[in-house]
Amino acid sequence: RLSRGMELTLLRPARPQEIVVLGKLYASRRAYYAEHLDEAAKFASDPLGPIPAAADAASLAGLTAVGNVILNLDEFITRN
Repeated sequence: RLSRGMELTLLRPARPQEIVVLGKLYASRRAYYAEHLDEAAKFASDPLGPIPAAADAASLAGLTAVGNVILNLDEFITRN
């Protein structure tokens, strides 16, 4: 998922070090949200609406955090 997100956003393959950093971010955010499920559900669903009942809110919140980081990279914002 991390590699695919980078490719879709930046239109290039992710570098190995980028995947390492994003993987650590995902793991730390998922661990945090696993302990704070109410926050996870809010973070993963706002403003798009409720998450599916069978979905893991902590995982979705972790991926949302990673997506926010990717979308805020200078490489994405200043792409020509």
